[in-house]
Amino acid sequence: MEAGILWREEVQAIKDKEFKKVELNHMLADNCAMQLLRYPKQFDVILADNLFGDMLSDEAAMLTGSLGLLPSASLGAKDKNGRVRSLYEPVHGSAPDIEGKNIANPIATILSLSMALRYSLDLGKEADQLDKAVQSVDNLFLVASSKSAGKKIKFKNKEIEIEDLENYNFSRAQITFFAAGSKVAKEWVPKAAKETIVIDNSSYFRMQKDVPLVVPEVNSEALNKHKNIIANPNCSTMQMVLPLKPLHDEYKIKRVIVSTYQAVSGAGKDPMDELFDQSRDYLDGKKINPINFTKQIAFNLIPHIDSFDQDGYTKEELKMTNETS
Repeated sequence: MEAGILWREEVQAIKDKEFKKVELNHMLADNCAMQLLRYPKQFDVILADNLFGDMLSDEAAMLTGSLGLLPSASLGAKDKNGRVRSLYEPVHGSAPDIEGKNIANPIATILSLSMALRYSLDLGKEADQLDKAVQSVDNLFLVASSKSAGKKIKFKNKEIEIEDLENYNFSRAQITFFAAGSKVAKEWVPKAAKETIVIDNSSYFRMQKDVPLVVPEVNSEALNKHKNIIANPNCSTMQMVLPLKPLHDEYKIKRVIVSTYQAVSGAGKDPMDELFDQSRDYLDGKKINPINFTKQIAFNLIPHIDSFDQDGYTKEELKMTNETS
């Protein structure tokens, strides 16, 4: 691919000019995927474009046994105050297909927050404390519905039994992460907030006036006003407001036109299976009958995420509008 040749030439030129002491080896993506499984310690840093980077980072994450264990950051340039505006998230991003199943691992989210403290907020000591807390966890409480209660997950060479949400004592932890969907959040977050600080990943509390909606690099001061419940925005909103914040501070933005392109994988396993089947049928010249989508998704873009509001906007569009204002 011509793009691959350009990538190699530019990386080599930057290395020769700015990083002469760094050892650089070029490797094809398929060989790199194999080498990660064969001998991952041979790599200090893997530099890849967005497409191959996504695939290789997901594979690397699974070397630890779970996609939920490794943090990541896309670091921007320093602003005039010396702070770095960046995007922090678990290396695999969000996982809506397991929403509400109470099986998400929070470690990567916690470590991503540590990276935000260190690189964007210049709070290195606090980041060290958070890293140490994760590394020195002796008792990790995993909570789920009765369907998952009793199952065991391995953490730091220990098997931890998942506890039933109905019987769990929330006072056992200072901070509790909820990643179980709006229905569960509506019922259980207020109960938990009586005993612990709750950070909720669902959309249920985002627009409630007494619950701060927080992106640390944008409005960390809102954390001072919480009443034991803190919400975070939709993933598209969170990415958007990071670059908009310094621009708005400087120029006062009046209007933004946004286009988001979201992967089929975000809808879960069944839509992914349909994409595979449709792609095969399309290439074989067969008729395609959509099941999980309103239109053919193979080799196509559909301007439709979630249901439509009475004004003609989808819920995904409204989330970005409402959560940004």
